[in-house]
Amino acid sequence: MGILFNDTIQVLTSMLQGTTLRHEVLSRNIANLETPGYRGQDVSFRTALRSAMLEGPGEPGQAPPEQGPHVRPVIQEEAGRSTRRDGNTVDLDRQMVKVAQNAMHHNALIHLMNSRFNLLRLAMRDRG
Repeated sequence: MGILFNDTIQVLTSMLQGTTLRHEVLSRNIANLETPGYRGQDVSFRTALRSAMLEGPGEPGQAPPEQGPHVRPVIQEEAGRSTRRDGNTVDLDRQMVKVAQNAMHHNALIHLMNSRFNLLRLAMRDRG
């Protein structure tokens, strides 16, 4: 039963919030495509995922953390982007690719979340 009630749902929820945040940031970049001096931003998950994995469930025999591991994405300026003459760093084609990738990640996370809930539903039905 322990596998059903681990931190997976909480991590998936945090990651869904992160993909939602990334969509907002990428949308803001597109909205500011023609704004002079605007510096494009993105959301970093790498460090957040590494931190969540390190938080883990803790040592055997210890009380679990009150709120389990969290994925805390970070908004940062896009690295390595060339600046146009007006100082803007947003490339529309690149942003559209990122939006499409982010949508695929978001949908995959929703699929994983649904699978987890279906597993829980199945376990409850078999117990009753």
